[in-house]
Amino acid sequence: MVVRITYEDMDDKWTLFKPLKRDLWLTSIAFFILTEFFIWVLEHRINTAFRGERLVSNLTRLVVVVWVFVMLIFSSSYTASLSSRLTAQRFRPTIKDVKELLENGHNVGCQEGSFMVDRLKGKGFEE
Repeated sequence: MVVRITYEDMDDKWTLFKPLKRDLWLTSIAFFILTEFFIWVLEHRINTAFRGERLVSNLTRLVVVVWVFVMLIFSSSYTASLSSRLTAQRFRPTIKDVKELLENGHNVGCQEGSFMVDRLKGKGFEE
Protein backbone atom coordinates (compact mmCIF):
# COMPACT_ATOMS: atom_id res chain seq x y z
CA MET A 1 0.00 0.00 0.00
CA VAL A 2 1.38 3.39 -0.96
CA VAL A 3 0.23 6.21 1.33
CA ARG A 4 1.57 9.52 2.59
CA ILE A 5 3.93 9.38 5.51
CA THR A 6 4.75 11.52 8.50
CA TYR A 7 8.20 11.87 10.05
CA GLU A 8 9.02 11.05 13.65
CA ASP A 9 10.52 14.00 15.50
CA MET A 10 14.10 13.18 16.50
CA ASP A 11 14.85 16.46 18.33
CA ASP A 12 14.71 14.99 21.79
CA LYS A 13 17.28 15.67 24.51
CA TRP A 14 17.07 12.02 25.64
CA THR A 15 17.92 10.53 22.22
CA LEU A 16 21.26 9.35 23.60
CA PHE A 17 19.49 6.91 25.93
CA LYS A 18 16.77 5.68 23.55
CA PRO A 19 18.69 2.91 21.73
CA LEU A 20 18.48 0.76 24.86
CA LYS A 21 15.52 0.07 27.11
CA ARG A 22 15.60 1.13 30.75
CA ASP A 23 15.93 -2.47 31.93
CA LEU A 24 19.00 -3.01 29.76
CA TRP A 25 20.62 0.16 31.09
CA LEU A 26 20.01 -0.95 34.67
CA THR A 27 21.23 -4.48 33.92
CA SER A 28 24.45 -3.21 32.35
CA ILE A 29 25.14 -0.91 35.30
CA ALA A 30 24.50 -3.76 37.74
CA PHE A 31 26.74 -6.06 35.67
CA PHE A 32 29.51 -3.45 35.74
CA ILE A 33 29.29 -3.02 39.54
CA LEU A 34 29.11 -6.79 40.11
CA THR A 35 32.16 -7.39 37.91
CA GLU A 36 34.17 -4.75 39.75
CA PHE A 37 33.16 -6.24 43.11
CA PHE A 38 34.09 -9.75 41.92
CA ILE A 39 37.52 -8.54 40.77
CA TRP A 40 38.09 -6.81 44.11
CA VAL A 41 37.11 -9.96 46.06
CA LEU A 42 39.49 -12.10 44.00
CA GLU A 43 42.43 -9.70 44.11
CA HIS A 44 42.46 -7.97 47.49
CA ARG A 45 43.46 -11.12 49.42
CA ILE A 46 46.46 -12.08 47.27
CA ASN A 47 47.54 -8.69 45.95
CA THR A 48 48.46 -6.36 48.82
CA ALA A 49 49.13 -3.42 46.51
CA PHE A 50 45.91 -3.86 44.53
CA ARG A 51 44.87 -0.56 43.06
CA GLY A 52 43.33 -1.96 39.87
CA GLU A 53 46.58 -1.65 37.90
CA ARG A 54 48.01 -5.15 37.99
CA LEU A 55 46.09 -8.40 38.23
CA VAL A 56 47.75 -11.39 39.90
CA SER A 57 45.05 -14.04 39.87
CA ASN A 58 44.37 -15.96 36.66
CA LEU A 59 40.69 -16.19 37.60
CA THR A 60 40.56 -12.40 37.80
CA ARG A 61 42.19 -12.13 34.40
CA LEU A 62 39.56 -14.48 32.99
CA VAL A 63 36.78 -12.35 34.49
CA VAL A 64 38.31 -9.20 32.99
CA VAL A 65 38.68 -10.79 29.54
CA VAL A 66 35.03 -11.91 29.57
CA TRP A 67 33.97 -8.46 30.77
CA VAL A 68 35.96 -6.76 27.97
CA PHE A 69 34.27 -8.92 25.31
CA VAL A 70 30.81 -8.28 26.78
CA MET A 71 31.48 -4.54 26.83
CA LEU A 72 32.78 -4.67 23.25
CA ILE A 73 29.54 -6.31 22.08
CA PHE A 74 27.45 -3.95 24.19
CA SER A 75 29.18 -0.82 22.91
CA SER A 76 29.04 -1.90 19.26
CA SER A 77 25.36 -2.74 19.58
CA TYR A 78 24.66 0.60 21.23
CA THR A 79 26.69 2.52 18.63
CA ALA A 80 24.92 0.80 15.73
CA SER A 81 21.51 1.41 17.23
CA LEU A 82 22.24 5.06 18.04
CA SER A 83 23.68 5.82 14.60
CA SER A 84 20.67 4.14 13.00
CA ARG A 85 18.32 6.29 15.08
CA LEU A 86 20.18 9.47 14.20
CA THR A 87 20.64 8.87 10.46
CA ALA A 88 17.63 6.87 9.30
CA GLN A 89 14.41 8.77 8.98
CA ARG A 90 11.53 7.33 10.95
CA PHE A 91 8.52 6.98 8.67
CA ARG A 92 4.99 6.50 9.89
CA PRO A 93 2.14 5.93 7.43
CA THR A 94 -0.77 8.32 7.76
CA ILE A 95 -3.20 5.47 6.98
CA LYS A 96 -2.72 2.21 8.80
CA ASP A 97 -5.02 -0.25 6.97
CA VAL A 98 -7.57 -0.71 4.17
CA LYS A 99 -10.52 -0.29 6.55
CA GLU A 100 -9.44 3.27 7.25
CA LEU A 101 -9.39 4.01 3.50
CA LEU A 102 -12.89 2.63 3.11
CA GLU A 103 -14.27 4.55 6.12
CA ASN A 104 -12.86 7.86 4.87
CA GLY A 105 -14.06 7.31 1.29
CA HIS A 106 -10.60 7.51 -0.28
CA ASN A 107 -9.91 6.34 -3.81
CA VAL A 108 -7.86 3.20 -4.27
CA GLY A 109 -5.98 2.25 -7.40
CA CYS A 110 -4.67 -1.07 -8.60
CA GLN A 111 -3.53 -2.67 -11.84
CA GLU A 112 -6.29 -3.58 -14.28
CA GLY A 113 -6.80 -7.33 -14.56
CA SER A 114 -5.22 -7.92 -11.16
CA PHE A 115 -6.82 -10.15 -8.55
CA MET A 116 -6.91 -7.07 -6.30
CA VAL A 117 -9.83 -5.60 -8.26
CA ASP A 118 -12.17 -8.36 -7.04
CA ARG A 119 -10.77 -8.26 -3.51
CA LEU A 120 -11.27 -4.49 -3.23
CA LYS A 121 -14.83 -4.78 -4.57
CA GLY A 122 -15.43 -7.50 -1.98
CA LYS A 123 -14.25 -5.15 0.74
CA GLY A 124 -16.76 -2.52 -0.34
CA PHE A 125 -14.86 -0.22 -2.70
CA GLU A 126 -16.66 1.05 -5.79
CA GLU A 127 -15.20 0.56 -9.24
